[in-house]
Amino acid sequence: MQAERRTPPQPPPNPGVTWRSVLIGLLLIPPNCIWVAQVEIVHYSGHPTCLSIFSNAVFSLFLVILLNLILLKARPEWALTQGELLVSYILVALGSSVAAHDMLQMLVPTVPHAYWFATPENKWEALIQPHLPRWLVMSDEHAMEGYYEGRTSLLEGGNYRPWLLPLFWWGTFVLALVFVMQCINVLMRKQWTQNEKLTYPLIQLPVEMTRRGGASGLYASWVFWTGFALGAGLDLYNGIAFLYPSLPLINVKVKNISYLFAGAPWNAIGWTPVSYYPFVVALSFFLPQDVSFSCWFFYVFRKLMQVFAVATGWGRLPGAPFLIEQAWGAWMAFAGLAAYSARRHLRAVWRTVWGLPGGVDDSREPMPYRAAFGGLALGLAYLTAFWVQAGGFGPVILLYFILYYGLFSAVTKMRAEIGPPTHELGSMATTRMVVEVFGSKNLGPGTLVSFAMLWFNNRMVRSHQMPVQLEGFKMAERAEIDYRRLGVAMMAAILVGLLSGYWALLSDAYGSKGARGTGFAMETYRQLQTWLSIPEGPKALPIGFMAGGAAFALLLGAARMRIAGWPFHPAGYALGMVFGLDYVWLPILIAWLLKVLVLRYGGLRTHANLIPFMCGLILGEFVVGSFWSSLSVILEKRMYTFWIF
Repeated sequence: MQAERRTPPQPPPNPGVTWRSVLIGLLLIPPNCIWVAQVEIVHYSGHPTCLSIFSNAVFSLFLVILLNLILLKARPEWALTQGELLVSYILVALGSSVAAHDMLQMLVPTVPHAYWFATPENKWEALIQPHLPRWLVMSDEHAMEGYYEGRTSLLEGGNYRPWLLPLFWWGTFVLALVFVMQCINVLMRKQWTQNEKLTYPLIQLPVEMTRRGGASGLYASWVFWTGFALGAGLDLYNGIAFLYPSLPLINVKVKNISYLFAGAPWNAIGWTPVSYYPFVVALSFFLPQDVSFSCWFFYVFRKLMQVFAVATGWGRLPGAPFLIEQAWGAWMAFAGLAAYSARRHLRAVWRTVWGLPGGVDDSREPMPYRAAFGGLALGLAYLTAFWVQAGGFGPVILLYFILYYGLFSAVTKMRAEIGPPTHELGSMATTRMVVEVFGSKNLGPGTLVSFAMLWFNNRMVRSHQMPVQLEGFKMAERAEIDYRRLGVAMMAAILVGLLSGYWALLSDAYGSKGARGTGFAMETYRQLQTWLSIPEGPKALPIGFMAGGAAFALLLGAARMRIAGWPFHPAGYALGMVFGLDYVWLPILIAWLLKVLVLRYGGLRTHANLIPFMCGLILGEFVVGSFWSSLSVILEKRMYTFWIF
């Protein structure tokens, strides 16, 4: 008689947001926040949260899956389902985003900076300190001495007490800021996910990793393991070579080639890095061809624009060729297009909010539309009142937040649509753009102080929460997770990440050699010093280039819709005009060329067969790279990093 074929144990039906999935996610947030703070601000290396998909969150998910596979073999009834695994991953990603490079790592050093670094030369005592809201800063001499010089303890001598009031109020600001993001995502989720059917490329890896509780068919593919071995093997070897310098490194990281362009006007290209990150090639392989082409094309276009500005003498104008202004205008155009394309959905949402006929069903949304709209209104009111209390002018502050959320809505939709490996928008701060439009002399010290202190959340636009929230809701749809319970768990993750980030940054500063990240805080107050000491009116040329950037982005978008095969995507223009693609433009070019060749000579089947290889390559680098990164935290010693420096 033929032996009965044994099937692998199956996980139980997916319950989604359970006490254990939430507990696992929340318990993993503190060590991840400590890890992120150590590598990003102490060692200043690796920078996992400067990627669109956080490598530390993927590594944490990988470890949980390994434990879950043991449970699937030994006690299948105890094993976590795909939904539970994804919930824990979402919570870790959100918690990490709060302690990240573009949030607390820049906020915490800002709190005491204006008092510790005030000197007779910079005249901050008279110029800046009188305008600072005392409930948002810290000036206690004893606590500052311990913070900047270290070798003590946060708890020693009551060092923590002067921090309590400012960090409490900053915490309420961050919670309100993120809650408004979640409300916007609730109102737009159905439009972007179901009506426009955005593809969400960045969720593919965690979704595939967690199928059948981790017993995914992905792991049965030799193509996947080939990619995994290549990525893992590269980082394993380089990690060993880092420890033993006699071994040659296989250098795939950033190398500056600007020395090749020494003569004028070509030397105007400035810092020009090349890199060959395998995982970035793999991530970029999932980009649409027109997007990947446009990203590297507009990066080169930006460099040529810099050369042209110098060659023609235009570059003598301060700020020329106004790349940041062009990019900001393009992103505002995206925000407007996103709102315009969603006009029917928003009209139906409005009817649902007010109980009018012709509304849209919100019974399965993360929260009822009425609650989301009310939360959005109350959140904006609190954020505006927060900075009015700090001395800002209410209408300008409200305008800032409308533009701020417009920018982040555009970035969130763009990430859900095309999934770039990074979206670092270097120094493209909405605060700076508003000051350029109105003029620093017309805004008043209170508003300028408010804008300067918001620099921490405006500087680079990398590791923010809004895209992670929307991708979490998409993963919930894929795994049939309860949206409403997930929404509550998300806000809990933000709170735990906030407290964990505070502790990670302050305990390290007091317990080691002193505060890190003071350079970012210095950017805040030097900008404020310039605004206050050299008041200026509205800047016509930057405003013109903002409008020009918006018009050009709209033109590219219109041409893309009307001309078959149009190669230029407006997202490539918006991303390429500012620092951010510098690290990855060449891997994106390699991925674009690879995809062109594969589709031309191998067809869609070959393209589909390469997807497991690319997933394996990404995961292999993330796992081994994260191993070296976590080891650097444990041993308090710098190790090999697979990303940036």
